[in-house]
Amino acid sequence: MAQLTGLTTGQLKVMGSDQLVAIKADSVVALSTAQVRGITTLGISNLGTDQIQGLGTGQISGLSTAQVAALGSAQVEAIDAADIARMTTDQVRAISTTHVDNLSTDQIVALTGGQIGSMRTSQIAVLTSDQLQAIDAVDMKSLGTAQIRAISSTNISTLTTQEIAALVTSQLGGFSTTQMGVLLSDQIN
Repeated sequence: MAQLTGLTTGQLKVMGSDQLVAIKADSVVALSTAQVRGITTLGISNLGTDQIQGLGTGQISGLSTAQVAALGSAQVEAIDAADIARMTTDQVRAISTTHVDNLSTDQIVALTGGQIGSMRTSQIAVLTSDQLQAIDAVDMKSLGTAQIRAISSTNISTLTTQEIAALVTSQLGGFSTTQMGVLLSDQIN
């Protein structure tokens, strides 16, 4: 472990994927935030889920948006909910649309209103009904009208009464006629 902490960011940048993969998961935690940030996007994309789980909160929140975008679906799933909560809004926006639907409901619950409000409409569009139901009613207020409109009609009908009740007038104006048509009576009462 002491050998890892002695590596410079420049040395980490030139390490091959095979060398990075060889770092034991319990040793990854010894890397500084700057060292982790020095790993190339290709290197980050080749880290195992056990290595991602070994990263601490500071290391995760220190990842560049390019590094976050390079994470695969299994790696996104491996990020601890507490670490997700400490990601910046830019990092949350950087999660690939093809991997957002891999976030667990625990990870969704951990997201702050600011993080949810920062999500791209393409990310909101791929959220599953379980993920949408996991958004706290208070955090629903952080969604913009374009994000509301991005929710599929199928998923609109699965929103909880509390989530719908938490929406403000301007958000309700974001519903398309198709979305309004699928709302259940108990959702709007």
